[in-house]
Amino acid sequence: MKGKTILPLALLLAAVLTACSGGNSATMAAAPSAAAEYKGEMDRPEEPAPDMALSTTLRAAGVYEDAKLIQRADYEVQTTDYPAAETALEALVERCGGYFEYQETSGGGYYESAARRWGSFTIRVPKEQYDAFTGSVGEVGHVVSQSGSAEDVGQNYSDIELRLQTQRTKQERLLALLEKAATMEDIISLENALSETEYQIEQYTSDLKRYDSLIDFATIALRLTEVARISDEPGEVAPLGARVASAFGEGLHSFGDGLGNLAVWLAYHAVGVAALLAVLMGAGLAVRRRLRKRGAVHAPPDAQTEETEGR
Repeated sequence: MKGKTILPLALLLAAVLTACSGGNSATMAAAPSAAAEYKGEMDRPEEPAPDMALSTTLRAAGVYEDAKLIQRADYEVQTTDYPAAETALEALVERCGGYFEYQETSGGGYYESAARRWGSFTIRVPKEQYDAFTGSVGEVGHVVSQSGSAEDVGQNYSDIELRLQTQRTKQERLLALLEKAATMEDIISLENALSETEYQIEQYTSDLKRYDSLIDFATIALRLTEVARISDEPGEVAPLGARVASAFGEGLHSFGDGLGNLAVWLAYHAVGVAALLAVLMGAGLAVRRRLRKRGAVHAPPDAQTEETEGR
């Protein structure tokens, strides 16, 4: 009886030990596997981080492409040969596919043959040719000053598009209600609402077209002035010797220009000056003779006798 009792206990103990051994084996087997997996994760080469500068550049390029930019530029140009500069400007505008929105020229008229000429131009060029045009303005003449700007109107453009879509949806609903209207009062009310909606649609459509024109074609304001010569004065940071030499040269040029202008003025008014001098000389001689005669009449007799004997 005792042997029968020990045998089941021994079998039970063996089973328990076997189970524990199996659990420990499974745990030990799983541990190296997890460690190996962790080690593999650690040994795996890291993926290269994205180039932040490149990503920023790409995002900026995307924003620039999608942006609604109104580009403007302003130029002050000088030239010593106005007709040639004007021809060069016309050729540049044509080459860039643009046109003159406004132009005004002055000087060189019938009564102002010696006057300096100047021109004021407003030019529109396609936005794709904006950089090409602004980079070639130097072909026209000497660029004295320049400025440029780019205004992003994307937010305003989107707002107008949204309002336009809202008004069109409202128009469709009003038309549907108008078809179902039964009374004259309802019909009149709906037609008034439709009229106001159509007016808003026209306004928003016009605003979008105006924006499209300003976006698709850049605006360049250019003033062209004729000068006697192009000055190359050094800046204030230039050496003192260069500034003194430049000032001396400028003084000589100014003195020469003054003499030249005086000669031109005298040549232009030669007839008038000669006539004026002749009149003044004649008047002077007449006054002198009259003074002589008046002095002879009022002179004492002895003086008259002496004057007669002297003659």
